Amino acid sequence: MNSIYSGYREEAYVSLRDYYEPGYRERNNRLSQSITYKGYIEDFLSAFVKDPLTILDWGGDTGANTPFEKRRVSLDIFDISGKAVEGDARVVTREEATSSKYRLIVCAQILEHIPYPSDVLRIVREAMDKESVLYIEVPYEEVMRTGMENKENKKRHWHEHVNFYSQSSMDALLENCGFDILKRNKLVTEVAGSEVHILQVACRLA
Repeated sequence: MNSIYSGYREEAYVSLRDYYEPGYRERNNRLSQSITYKGYIEDFLSAFVKDPLTILDWGGDTGANTPFEKRRVSLDIFDISGKAVEGDARVVTREEATSSKYRLIVCAQILEHIPYPSDVLRIVREAMDKESVLYIEVPYEEVMRTGMENKENKKRHWHEHVNFYSQSSMDALLENCGFDILKRNKLVTEVAGSEVHILQVACRLA
């Protein structure tokens, strides 16, 4: 994982991948723009998060896509990419993250990259208490939300997403890891000029 995501989507990564996957550079340029649906995330979570709002973004990259920019009092980011973070965000180690308790933990567009997501969620639990809310979002891939045949032929490139989620598989994962689900949603929005489907879940410690 460290080898794959060190320098993730930086020049050396993009050049190599564009060689094997023509057109990736153009797609990466579009994906590098901040998401436009942070307001939807905030609306989804607003009934559950409490002030003072301390946030841990697990796998948060630079922090550009972390919600509640105006409301939060602090933002810690744990990420293996080594990228510089934006604004007043602070980079933390795994040990620093799990030795604190946060009102909101964001784990967005991460679990589809992780071979053993339950291991990650059990670590994330260490940064939570009874007041904490965990927000998860993952792609709701076409191969999961439709009844298409020969699904393995739909995905030409598999080098990033190693897990594909349905609503029931996400529910089972969270329940097996000791979480109570507060809310679910299937968001349809636009990312990099294309329509995307996203599974959103808010949960607490059981």
